Amino acid sequence: MKKKEKNSKNSFFVNFKKVYVYFKECKSILIGIGIITLIKSIIGVFIPLLTAKVILYLTDGVWEQLLTAAALVMLFEILSSIFFIIDDKLSRKLKISVDIALQTRLTKEMLDVHISELDTKGTGVFIERLNSDASSLAWQFMSFTSYISSFLTSSGILLSVFIISKIMFVYLFGVAFIIYLIRNRRTKIQNELRKE
Repeated sequence: MKKKEKNSKNSFFVNFKKVYVYFKECKSILIGIGIITLIKSIIGVFIPLLTAKVILYLTDGVWEQLLTAAALVMLFEILSSIFFIIDDKLSRKLKISVDIALQTRLTKEMLDVHISELDTKGTGVFIERLNSDASSLAWQFMSFTSYISSFLTSSGILLSVFIISKIMFVYLFGVAFIIYLIRNRRTKIQNELRKE
């Protein structure tokens, strides 16, 4: 089992390096996604802090400050939604660009295959591999960048909780770690079941 895990990790990094070559051609999109992720992380810090202020102002009966803080929360939520939409569009554009680049490269490689291979395997096998392999490699990189983006965005929320209460931060971090372990185990079980 350990050897299988190590091989899958090694194959992930090998595939990641191979696919990254195609992502480097889309540097401007990657930079845009990085900037938007940073902005979403910053917004993720302010929304919980402002929401806490809203609750404080509500309990204290300070209506003017309450309205100001509530308006700021709404503004940050709108900005967050806008940046999520832009991030989604850039991510889809990146995936399409990489899919095209990978399929072009695989097509060139397929043209180097000897005719005898096509006769024995059939052209349908090569065409299916062309589509599925390119999509699979691009999807691996996209899911990896998505996980990093989600982590950085969520770290803004953790930072704001740390600012508000150190004890709550430790609790939240512990719960998040336990949830990670559970989901990681669930994913491994699902992958094993899919192989059967």
